[in-house]
Amino acid sequence: MKRLIYFFFAVAMMLPAAGCNDDPDFIKNAPPSSGETDGTDDDSDAGGDGTVEGVDPNFQIYLCFGQSNMEGFASLDGTYNGIEDKDKTEDERFQVMAAVSGSWNGVQREVGHWYTAVPPLCRSNTGLCPADYFGRTMVEELSKTNPDIKVGVIVVAIGGAGIKAFHKTKYNEYYTGTDDWQRSLMDIYDGYPYGTLVDMARIAQKQGVIKGILMHQGETDGCGLEWRQDVAEIYKDLISDLSLKSENTPLLVGELLNDDNQGLGKDRNSELPKIKELVPNTYVVSSEGCTVVENDPGEDGKNRYLHFSSEGYRELGRHYAQTMLDILANQKPEDPNASVPASNNHFDLTKLDADLESDPNPSETSWNVETGELTTKTNGIGGWKFETPIDLTVSNYLIVEFSEKPAVSGTRLAIYSDSYNVFDYSYTNGTIEGNMIVIDIKNGTFETSK
Repeated sequence: MKRLIYFFFAVAMMLPAAGCNDDPDFIKNAPPSSGETDGTDDDSDAGGDGTVEGVDPNFQIYLCFGQSNMEGFASLDGTYNGIEDKDKTEDERFQVMAAVSGSWNGVQREVGHWYTAVPPLCRSNTGLCPADYFGRTMVEELSKTNPDIKVGVIVVAIGGAGIKAFHKTKYNEYYTGTDDWQRSLMDIYDGYPYGTLVDMARIAQKQGVIKGILMHQGETDGCGLEWRQDVAEIYKDLISDLSLKSENTPLLVGELLNDDNQGLGKDRNSELPKIKELVPNTYVVSSEGCTVVENDPGEDGKNRYLHFSSEGYRELGRHYAQTMLDILANQKPEDPNASVPASNNHFDLTKLDADLESDPNPSETSWNVETGELTTKTNGIGGWKFETPIDLTVSNYLIVEFSEKPAVSGTRLAIYSDSYNVFDYSYTNGTIEGNMIVIDIKNGTFETSK
């Protein structure tokens, strides 16, 4: 028997398995755990802020994904990669984790290991990218007040890739429907770029703190509603699978090239702010003043106006960094001694009595609205749903009270949009206060369908 108060989901489940992921599409092998990694396996014990005991809180980690402009545009004939001598200076405070193995200018890099960040960051045959000067600018500025700061980036990017290539579940749909050259690039990441990004991030969480997600993509798809929905799903899955807090993990979305009104950005950049409707903690990074590469001809011999020049990448990276620096400056540090929030910040389940629909199999699970008790199956699985949409933005916290104190990572709470097959969001950790789990939900809005 488990007693819950103020517990409201479209469909809610409690699973007694720590940090598990039951999605059959999410299966990847753990990368090597020797050398510059910490020597532990891939199962992350990360808490709600992306950290575990023993990690360096001064090591900030950023996940970067997208298509050719995040990859670092390099011409097919090898005549251009944007990297100049001044880009090759080394600063040990700026690190990159290799997402693929290979030889970088004669130096072998292995998957899951950290290296001093020298371009190219994505793969050995890619070029200068925004992450280069994002990281350089971050360590330069942050070290002015914190000499111990380090910044690490993980770059998983594919030239020409549609947004579904990076999706947790839709990647296979994209893979089977795209061209051979796109499949060959996805194969570099075992055909599953999302899985590679999460695998690398889980290793990184054992050493540092994930502070943000950087994305530059949209040339292939446009930036319409379906694209924005896919971006939101990718973001929410990353937050869930890495046990992060959305309010502490901003999504930085870079504008497309808009050079003298000739780039794709002139028509699409205006759509980017609409992502905030789906992911409130989104920041659009301006591409103003970021110049175009001149030797990028299309089939007609004219410049395609798709890719940034070397200086364009440097400036765009600085823009990403300044955006992130502003975010960090405005973030309020969490109070480790904070108690359970005041009850007037909670959503009262009894307000929705009339909309509550009983479990389809009440003989195995049941919910008593009057006593606030949920009786579950032997292994703890149970749940219910509402007939009408629930706006979670009216409250700040979800409070779950158990008859016995649960393990910190022993309970999984999941929210589904309309069926058990459509996973929308989950919380894998919360603040333990006695027999309660306190979960911050102030940024979430979830709806059910009748």
